[in-house]
Amino acid sequence: MQDKETPPAERVRRIVEKLLEWYRGEPWWRQPNVDPFHVMLAIALSNRSDYRSVRRVVEKLAEHYPDPWSILRDPEGVKEIIRPLGLVELKTRVVLGLARLVAEAGSVEALLSLPPSEAREKLLSIPGIGEKTADVLLMALWGIDVFPVDTHIARIAARLGLVEPGTRPERVRKILEPLIPKGFRARTHLAMIRLGRNVCRPRNPRCSICPLYSLCPSANSCNPCH
Repeated sequence: MQDKETPPAERVRRIVEKLLEWYRGEPWWRQPNVDPFHVMLAIALSNRSDYRSVRRVVEKLAEHYPDPWSILRDPEGVKEIIRPLGLVELKTRVVLGLARLVAEAGSVEALLSLPPSEAREKLLSIPGIGEKTADVLLMALWGIDVFPVDTHIARIAARLGLVEPGTRPERVRKILEPLIPKGFRARTHLAMIRLGRNVCRPRNPRCSICPLYSLCPSANSCNPCH
């Protein structure tokens, strides 16, 4: 008998199918010639920042600092490059923490060879990296088949009636992850973030263009809803 909090697997499967028909992209970190250290930086800096701004900052960091060791030698310069993203002290600590992690391992490759459980523990030891960011890093760089949940995903799940409103992201993950088919979790994660930013927004959700309109019990009931 299913726990009352657990949405039916078939409904989640239909939601995932519709989402992935709408979102055709592949995870950006799987593109050829992407530096794994820059992937780390981009993921860690993406909290509360838009993708275009993060991309510009990471490109500038890569231009000025060819490796983690050069980042560690110039924390003030790093801070100035990061400043446009806001939360500059926190984000600088995150970048320096990741650079230190790689330096202590000896190389990015050595860090990525760690068992995921050990890597997760080390990532969580960096001030400013929480469970969601650590899980996205594990998903992108260690290839772990997880379903990280942020505030966008938690909001969409509540509007879809998959969880109660106000359910914490980590609890949302525990409910939904087993129901999302293996191999599709990374794309579903990215699709729901795109949906949350552009369509199922916190305010003024654009229900009429939502790919999940026919499956959503909250469609057109949000106030206001466009």
